[in-house]
Amino acid sequence: MGKKGSEQRFTGIAKPYTLWFCLFAFFAVIIFFIVNGKGLYNIGDGVYQQYPNFIYTGIWIRRLLGNIFINHTFALPSWDMSIGMGSDALITFPSVANPLADPFCWISALVPAKAAEYVLTAVIFLKLYLSGLAFSYFCHLRKLPVNSTVAAAMVYVFSSVTYMGLSAAWFFNLFYLFPLLMIGVDRLWEGRGFKFYTLILAWCFLNSYYFTYMMAIFVIIYCILRFVTEKEMHSPGAFFKVFMRFIGCSLLGAGIGFGCQLPAVINMMSLDRLSTHWDVVLFSPGTVKAFLLYAFSVTEAGPEGPWGVAPIALFAVVLLLSYKGRNLLLKILLGVYTLGLFMPVVGSVFNGFNFPTGRFIFGYILLLAYIIAVEFENILKIPKKMMYILLGVSLIYVTVTLLFTDMRGFLSGVSLLIFSISLLFIRGIRNTGRQFTACMLSILISCVIIGFAHLQFYAMSTHIDWGISYDYILRSNGLELLDEDERNELNHTRFDYIPFVIDDVPINSSMLIDINSYDFYNSNYNNDVDRYYLDLAVNSSPQGFMLNGLRGRNYLELMNGTRFLSIQNRAGHLQPPYSYGNAIHADPDHSLYECEDPVSMVYFYDESISTSNLQDISPVEAEELMMNYCITEEGEDEPHISYQHDVVDYEITSTEGIEFTGDDSFVVESTGFMTLSFDDISQSEISVYIEGLDSDRFYAASVSAGYDGNYTVFDTIEGRELTSMYYHWKNAFVVNFGFSEGAVNNVRIFFIQGEYTLRDIKIYSRSSDQLNSTIGAFYDHADMDSVSYEIDGSRVHISASADRDKYLYFAIPYSEGWSASVDGEDVPIQKANIGFMAIPLKAGDHIVELTYRTPYLTEGLCISAVSLLAFTGASVISRKKHEQG
Repeated sequence: MGKKGSEQRFTGIAKPYTLWFCLFAFFAVIIFFIVNGKGLYNIGDGVYQQYPNFIYTGIWIRRLLGNIFINHTFALPSWDMSIGMGSDALITFPSVANPLADPFCWISALVPAKAAEYVLTAVIFLKLYLSGLAFSYFCHLRKLPVNSTVAAAMVYVFSSVTYMGLSAAWFFNLFYLFPLLMIGVDRLWEGRGFKFYTLILAWCFLNSYYFTYMMAIFVIIYCILRFVTEKEMHSPGAFFKVFMRFIGCSLLGAGIGFGCQLPAVINMMSLDRLSTHWDVVLFSPGTVKAFLLYAFSVTEAGPEGPWGVAPIALFAVVLLLSYKGRNLLLKILLGVYTLGLFMPVVGSVFNGFNFPTGRFIFGYILLLAYIIAVEFENILKIPKKMMYILLGVSLIYVTVTLLFTDMRGFLSGVSLLIFSISLLFIRGIRNTGRQFTACMLSILISCVIIGFAHLQFYAMSTHIDWGISYDYILRSNGLELLDEDERNELNHTRFDYIPFVIDDVPINSSMLIDINSYDFYNSNYNNDVDRYYLDLAVNSSPQGFMLNGLRGRNYLELMNGTRFLSIQNRAGHLQPPYSYGNAIHADPDHSLYECEDPVSMVYFYDESISTSNLQDISPVEAEELMMNYCITEEGEDEPHISYQHDVVDYEITSTEGIEFTGDDSFVVESTGFMTLSFDDISQSEISVYIEGLDSDRFYAASVSAGYDGNYTVFDTIEGRELTSMYYHWKNAFVVNFGFSEGAVNNVRIFFIQGEYTLRDIKIYSRSSDQLNSTIGAFYDHADMDSVSYEIDGSRVHISASADRDKYLYFAIPYSEGWSASVDGEDVPIQKANIGFMAIPLKAGDHIVELTYRTPYLTEGLCISAVSLLAFTGASVISRKKHEQG
């Protein structure tokens, strides 16, 4: 068939596919959201990453166009102070899925933020549609029948793993990119051209180096098994030719796409969490159980491996395995991939030899869908005896799921039973057209069951209400209370938000409205900022890639230039920090506070001491030390400091629901608490330092303060179990209750169920005199009146006047890309106060420039350019050979 005929044939697939997609999308997805009034993505990855990343892509594009057409310079926007405490967009976003390289996100440049939710919903459905279309094209090139292709495409698009894309946006791109990549693999293997494979591989790298790594493993396995099963490839010459073809084209494709990702990859490799040692077992019986009992609903086949597929897959697999002498490659692939799902060690390999996950399941779904396409026409020809056996299996399966699983498992059994009965009914219909319609109808029923199980019972409660995303993420932190002048203050100071609980935060909201704040959620974070949160035991998320602000720690807020601080109005919530006085604005939900003294992100220190001084002191002492000294690796002086706090003597006066099993371990069967009592403290700031808290499961604790058992203020802490892939060494917490005028003599700590270890608890107090002493010392050396500065993206311009040799400190995260000059002369930057920057400055008046350039971007772009030139040259040579041949 010629090219034109092939295109016409694919059009014959695309039309019925489009019709069936619309039907499935409505009955298996949309109807549940309509009934529940929910949006298409959840409060989690959807609202905190998918939605803001979509909007930010438009912001980034508009900045790029502004650089080109207004500033007349082709400069990629990089450093952005609104991404967390400040970060590089070119490093932060490309980690798992790069919205800046996603053409479907570029439309956000034309979309106002209020309309972004509706446009993003359309984009989600478009990606779902394209996923099935790419799969259909994959089957079309393998000359599979139209009916088979369309039926299998429905299974491919509406399996539970693609539903998971509604909460984890990065899954969607995989489902249309991977079939296209496999088309390129087949073309390259068969010598039908290298361009398609090379360009799709480049696109995959641009989209996500993380998932492209997984795709590469699948491609390698596929090629090895294809080589083994194709006898004509067993000659050394044929093997060498194919091998070199793949090596060359893979290097070109990777080079074209990977060059732009190089900065992000190098940053990711530097993250401490990737160095964690994981004990990975060879085989997981729990995964086998989940895989079997929830096969036609939804569960996790391994951590973050969403699993569940239409029950037609079982019949297709049975048919595939029942025929001898054909489809050997498919059988081997099925066996290898299925076994791999049950082996956490395989999940570790797919995750870069780190903690095991099941995220690679997208390849398994593609394989199952293709097997359905291959065997679809044979399903109606299943012998009656086998059909009755499968019906019996269905009855047993639904009984087992009813007795031994939850509702999701039971619906898995019901789904299989409905399909089996429907198939028996279809066998009695002789008309082919009616056969196809009825068969497709049974698949539709099965997929509706899957949609019901997944969306209604598993995930719908976590989805955001329809139409409120903009208000939720942009108006739920008290920023609306700021007037225009106050908002302009945030160009060179910061805003912090203290929600009622630490994980109730509109994360990544700051970058959407271009303010300097702290909220951050992305896999590719600043390792030094992460270390700052850990070493100072900031009560934030236990996960390093999710930062929620400084939780009202007075000294930390001052040192980081927090001008305004919003606190959620809830009974028992934390009090405002000492320096933030009375509320300047309030509404029913929030109170907004302003620091009573000047704040700055650039100021002076008189002296620098070594980071070794942070060892063996508590975070409460460490923050006080930083208020007095700039702490750098090059510092040499020992601190001469009289700490301005008291360590409170207490005794545990009561416990309930807690059984101590050792000096530093205890068990809580349901809930429990311990009460710590001490002498009356008033007119003071009180902090509780909990050190070395771990549990055998995810845990949460509530820390309350009050008087004689009447607890008026509390905070929550959360942690991950040691075996969690998200465990982040977060086992120390400082809960700062704010400044209390009334008397306090009790602290009570509530624990949820679990087995705990706990090394120590310390209670600290700071009187108003002690607070004033430390704050006064800070402002004496900070000398903020002698510093003026302007932050403009990747450039900070500072005018500073020092009355003697000092250290100029920048409350801007340290990064290899920063360089500094003083009066035009380059000076080295020192990492200071764990995660920030400082430079020594001589006495006198100076002009200081901080300039940021994305590290390794130039080298990466050179790799991409050279690879693209090589690809262009190879394409020209190939075309000339074709014309001559």
